[in-house]
Amino acid sequence: MDMRETDASQRIVETLRAMQRDPAEFRSRLIVDVDAQSKRWGECIEPWQAADFTAMDAGWLRAIGSGHEEACQRAYLERPRGHSKTTDLAAMCSWALFAATRQVAGVAAAASRDQAQLLRDAIERLRRLNPWLGEFLEVQNYRVSNRRTGSTLDILSADAATNYGLIPDFIVADELTHWESIRGSDLWDSLISAAAKRGNCMVVVISNAGLAKGKSWQWRVRESCRSSAAWLFSRLEGPAASWITEARLAEQRTMLPPSAYNRLWLNQWQTGAGDALDPADIEACVVLSGPDQRHGCQEFVAGLDLGVKNDHSALVVLGLDPTRQVLRLIHCRSWAPDPTTGQVELAAVEREIILADGKWPLAGLYFDPSQAFLMAQRLARLGVTTIEVPFVGKHLDEMARSMLSAVRNRTIELYRDERLLSDLSRLTIVAKQYGFKLEAISDEQGHADTAIALAIAIPRAMRFMLELAEPAVLPQRVIA
Repeated sequence: MDMRETDASQRIVETLRAMQRDPAEFRSRLIVDVDAQSKRWGECIEPWQAADFTAMDAGWLRAIGSGHEEACQRAYLERPRGHSKTTDLAAMCSWALFAATRQVAGVAAAASRDQAQLLRDAIERLRRLNPWLGEFLEVQNYRVSNRRTGSTLDILSADAATNYGLIPDFIVADELTHWESIRGSDLWDSLISAAAKRGNCMVVVISNAGLAKGKSWQWRVRESCRSSAAWLFSRLEGPAASWITEARLAEQRTMLPPSAYNRLWLNQWQTGAGDALDPADIEACVVLSGPDQRHGCQEFVAGLDLGVKNDHSALVVLGLDPTRQVLRLIHCRSWAPDPTTGQVELAAVEREIILADGKWPLAGLYFDPSQAFLMAQRLARLGVTTIEVPFVGKHLDEMARSMLSAVRNRTIELYRDERLLSDLSRLTIVAKQYGFKLEAISDEQGHADTAIALAIAIPRAMRFMLELAEPAVLPQRVIA
């Protein structure tokens, strides 16, 4: 190795050591994805991002064992949609795993497996864009590790039963306001109590504004953090990112109900349990005197939301009136789990579907195959037309948009089924990378199962109705 190679190697080592000593130096050199372009973060980081990072740096240094006894070890960051929440968490966790010279253990918790996967993918993206970081970090399914020091980050989700015996050096919580009611609260209690096991443990919560202001456990956590001198509380009053254009906001205002727009984009807490649908719009769709008002309906379809364990199940039948271009609620049924076994009686659900198919011959029973595949096989053998609707990004976005459109434009007619109306009022809309997703906080009444069954059926029913109105254009009888 000649002198130039030796000097170059020495500079690389010195640079790596500088990034280990100083998280700000790490960020300044980190290559990130900015609107599909690779840029050095130090050249494009936003002022509000830099301020949050700077306020937390001493706490992160202490978490990995680099002094700073007076550092703030707790932070709650409240940001609107599209303001780099997951990416910033990924950067914090990546630095801690890279910089720690001793073995450290971290926990990252997200609202769901989908959200947890986004955090993992964000770390993997940083690793790919920065090959030197890839020399240290290894990204697995739900774990990131430093192959040299043995440091680990375990990624958990609030919608899965999770057992872990970690004594963490750092904890990050992504989108806390979307964590399921019961499991999410239990997971949060476990995490914040685990944080007390180490005096150096760094805890960072980052989330959008939420629902049920003044009532939810997430609101109580948020207010406790905001009012505590031990916590750094940082909130953006509304869109502050340079990449959020006025044109993009205008588009979102036309697509979303006002309360959902205010929560997602203006970062304002809402008082209701759900904000996907305006209560006045829901009520305006209640125009039928009762079930089975089939006059003018030429075909029928159904949506099935099947709960496997400790959850409700629901069946919704829609009638298609292509002349008026409206959908009509024909039948709605829900099943609660047995209090002893925690399971829905699947035989009862099957019987109801068979009866429905006999009474209103179904052009399609739409279902999520991850939950109802075996039942659908049995029903298909009995002559029921079953059609899979996997709960993947494309379909979830379509379900959300179609539900919003049908209710706001009054293209669905409902009768007064109190369970369904309650479930519709509990829906919230969550912004994802692929678009939108309808969610509801799980409680003793399930997860808004009748509303989800309706959401499964609406987009396919709409397309089928167009086919009936214009058979020359759309010749297929059923479009999945």
